[in-house]
Amino acid sequence: MENNESPKGIRTLQRAIDILHCFQEEDRELTLTEISQKIELAKSTTTRLLSTLESNHFVEKNPITSKYRLGRQLYFIGHLAGQSIELRPVAEPTMKRLRNQTKETVNLYVLDGNYRACVQQYESTQSVKHMVSIGQKLPLTVGAGGKMLLAHQDKDFIDEVIAEQPIFHSKVDLKNELNTIVEEKFAVSVDEREMGTSAASSPVFDIDGNITAALSVSGPSSRFKPKELPELKTSLTAAAVEISNNLGYPYHFSKSE
Repeated sequence: MENNESPKGIRTLQRAIDILHCFQEEDRELTLTEISQKIELAKSTTTRLLSTLESNHFVEKNPITSKYRLGRQLYFIGHLAGQSIELRPVAEPTMKRLRNQTKETVNLYVLDGNYRACVQQYESTQSVKHMVSIGQKLPLTVGAGGKMLLAHQDKDFIDEVIAEQPIFHSKVDLKNELNTIVEEKFAVSVDEREMGTSAASSPVFDIDGNITAALSVSGPSSRFKPKELPELKTSLTAAAVEISNNLGYPYHFSKSE
């Protein structure tokens, strides 16, 4: 009896999954007709499936428009899944690809108290390269990765760090730069932490929309000039978006966020 019912049960489960996949960024609410057409099932069957999903809060029905949308239970499950995802293994393939694209060293920085630390690094493929030690504490006020992390902290934290750590220009200039970094999701540094080295960075966000890391590309200033490489911003930001999405952050970066 179980063998006879198993294929039917699997088919029903797959149809329910197909319904959930109907909802996309551009199709956040759908009618019964639209859903039945998308999954190519009769309305009667689709209605039964939707009823089960609705009773378990996987979908919700708008009482005014009668349209369906994804339910809160999916958010709870997704949030739990996002919290269990580890940063480094998720970032690894994207970081390797970015290193191969740029031929420069790619680093991943996280906050370590009032400082930053590199937790993952893929070395430049060139003989002359910029490197940092894994776990080494570095300032937040200089260097693209540090400024990226600092820019997304609260005002009191920023003021405390600026009062304690070295500044390349002035406090006013740094604070203005931090505001721009938040808006553009992109930071650069030239000869700031070390003479002869340059870097660019973009933010990595977690499922809650909080910055969890700074993705950075760095190299010798004689060869690596981030301000002269407009394509670098595109590829670096896209890589940070990819890692963020794989951590559960559901949006593309834009100035309007």
